Formats: sequence, structure tokens, C-alpha cells
Amino acid sequence: MPARTPTERSLARRGLRIQRLDIDPCCGPIVSWIFTQRLARHSIARIARALNDAGIPCPPAADPGRNPHRNGQRWVLPTVRAILANPATPVVRSGIASAPIMT
Repeated sequence: MPARTPTERSLARRGLRIQRLDIDPCCGPIVSWIFTQRLARHSIARIARALNDAGIPCPPAADPGRNPHRNGQRWVLPTVRAILANPATPVVRSGIASAPIMT
């Protein structure tokens, strides 16, 4: 992609590239729902419980090839917390989750 703004050109001169993150069509709605619930002040435990109750597969179950070290049986608190804390999550980058994330 050619550099279009002065900032992009200066990054290109230093050998850096701007990366675009695309929302995964399978997991994107789930991640958005997690952020919506958290912004509604639901606890991480309540979010994990709701995901399990709805039968939504956790990340290791949805993509076992990327998560071979996990059992993938259910959503657990550290998984939900990691999604909320991930700075690369497109929902966070778009400004939807601008409220502080409380653990």
C-alpha cells in the first residue's frame, strides 16, 4: 500500500508498515458482545458464565490449532479478561470500549 500521508511516508522511510486489522467474521460479534456487556458493568465472571450458558465455543474450541495448550471445554475468566485487555482488539481500537476495564 503506498504511503499517503506524511506520517505514513515517514514510517515507510524507516522501514515500518502500518498494519490493518480485520475483524474475524466468526469471532467479531462475540468480541463485540463481550465489550458491550463489560461496558454495561457486567462482571467478567457473569460474561464468562453467559457465554458458557449460550453454548458459544471458547477460543481453544473454536480454533484448536492456534490453542493446542488449552483444553477448550469452556470460557474461563482469564480468557475473557485477556480479550478485554488486548490492545489489538479492533473494538478497542475503534473507540467503542473507551471506558476503563475493571477487573
